[in-house]
Amino acid sequence: MVDHRRVTMKDIANALGVSVSTVSLALRDDPRISISVQRRVQAEAKKLGYRISLSGALLSQSKPKIIGVVANFEQELHSAYVKEMQSLATQNGYWMMAENASSYKNPIDALKKLSQFRVETIIAIDPPISLYSNDLKPTVVIAQGCDSPTASLVISDSFQGARDLADHLYSLGHRYVVYLDGPKGVSAEARRKVIRRAMEQKDISLKIWQAGNSLEAGFEATQELLTEIWSGKEGLACKSFGDRRGVLGRTTAIVCYNDQCAEGAYIALLKAGISVPRDVSIAGFDNSEIGAGKAFRLTTIDRNRNEVAILAFELACAQQEGKLGKSVTKSVPSRLIIRESTACANYLNVT
Repeated sequence: MVDHRRVTMKDIANALGVSVSTVSLALRDDPRISISVQRRVQAEAKKLGYRISLSGALLSQSKPKIIGVVANFEQELHSAYVKEMQSLATQNGYWMMAENASSYKNPIDALKKLSQFRVETIIAIDPPISLYSNDLKPTVVIAQGCDSPTASLVISDSFQGARDLADHLYSLGHRYVVYLDGPKGVSAEARRKVIRRAMEQKDISLKIWQAGNSLEAGFEATQELLTEIWSGKEGLACKSFGDRRGVLGRTTAIVCYNDQCAEGAYIALLKAGISVPRDVSIAGFDNSEIGAGKAFRLTTIDRNRNEVAILAFELACAQQEGKLGKSVTKSVPSRLIIRESTACANYLNVT
């Protein structure tokens, strides 16, 4: 008869004549166990077909070394944060569990799911307002602001990058810019203020246009924008044909809430027969891998995501280990990355 019983650490211990605690420590590469014993234990575990039970390991610890993350996996920046923090967790002997907030009707259910696995330390990436209850709160928040007084906050300060972008656009002759705004929330409001302030300092006229944070949102918003401009509405078109400077009237550049939104705008312009950047320049935020690729080559504001992820992870670990007495706020500077999606304003082009 075939024995389908699951192999346990006790089986490994009996086979080697060592204690169960020695096996447990050796399987975790604990330095208290010699390398030679670790190798013997791990070789025997592989031979017997032992598989680590994560749930059992967690339940056996009074304070498991595990950090939860709530993010929107549809956002490329969020996925990049999660990937970086997963690497940090592995390097530092932590487990990490990530929940996709967009999979839940109410994002707070993602927090509840992590709490059911006894995850007490949770990093929330750009959460919606009030992503907490009286007994359930994120430990660390990555966003432009936070309404949870007990959570530490890591901010990517966008102003330096936005100011450099305004300088860049001004030097290229752009004086009328449309900003495709993000979804309602703390981060979108903060970014809108930063963009407006940076453009005002260079005396660049800015028109705010509602969009979103996805490729589809950027595409649809740009189609609506083109319709409004070409129909002469919203004060975006020139008063007379003689004043017309380009296919979008005075508007020669579009700045977007993030790179995904910018990618959608880019495609909408191309489908309308408008060349980027010859007719219209485009810039985004986040320095995403897709935006940086050959298909788009987006000028963008890099929010220093690796440094943000490191700070958030370190704060979560400090809280987990009882080294963080109170919530803190950390800020990381941003920088402009110039690529091929921005060029001289179309009325300055010499053909």
